Amino acid sequence: LVREQMGTYLTTELGVPLATVKEVSAALALLDGPGAAENKHVAAIKGNVERLSILLNQLNQEDAEGVEGGRDFDFCINQAVISDAVDAVRNLALKKQVNIVARPEFAMVACNKWELERVIINLLSNAIKFTPEQGTIKIDSRLNRNVVDFSISDSGSGIPEKALATIFAAYQQADNQWQHNVPSTGLGLSVCKTIIERHGGSIRAENGAEGGAVILFSLPASDSSTVRYAG
Repeated sequence: LVREQMGTYLTTELGVPLATVKEVSAALALLDGPGAAENKHVAAIKGNVERLSILLNQLNQEDAEGVEGGRDFDFCINQAVISDAVDAVRNLALKKQVNIVARPEFAMVACNKWELERVIINLLSNAIKFTPEQGTIKIDSRLNRNVVDFSISDSGSGIPEKALATIFAAYQQADNQWQHNVPSTGLGLSVCKTIIERHGGSIRAENGAEGGAVILFSLPASDSSTVRYAG
C-alpha cells in the first residue's frame, strides 16, 4: 500500500513539471527556426524528459501489475543503449571532469530497452559519484556464448570487502560508512538488481585488480547474436 501511494505521489508531483519542461524545450527548439540543427543542450533536455516520462509510466505499470510482473522483451543493440546512457550522464561527468570510455562490441540483447538504459544510467551515475575528479570510468560489453556481458569500472577507492555481498540490498548504501560523504538513497543498485534478474540475468560487484569498483552483469542474448557468435 505504501509503495502504491508513493508511486501515485511521484507520478502526480512530477508529471506536471515534466510536461512543462517538455513544452519549454519544444519552444526553445523553435527559436532557431525551422530546419535548423537542434541545439545539443535542448536535445539533452528533451531526451532526459522522455526518459523520466517513461520511468513514471513504468512505475504506474509496476504498481498495477506488481514489481515482479512479467514484461514483453524486445531485442536491442548493446552499443546503442550504452551510447544513449552515456549521453544521459555526460553533463554529470563533465562537472567532475570524469572521462567515460565506452568500447562495447556489437551484440543483440533480449531486453526492454528503457529498463536496460535505466540500469546503465544508474550504474554510471553511481560510478561518477565515487570517481575522483579527472578520473576515468570504463564501460564494456561483449557477447559470451548465449549471454551478453556488461562491465562498468571506475577509478575510485573501490568497495570494502564486507560490503560486496550486500551492496545490492535496498538502502544498503545509506548504511555504508565508506559512502558517508556521498548523498544516496541506497535504492539505485537494488533497482538495478531487480531489473536484471527480471530479465533472467545476474549482477555482481567486485574490486578491480588496479583499484576501483567494478559492476558486472549479464543478460540473455537474442537468437541473432548467438548465431553471430557461432559463425
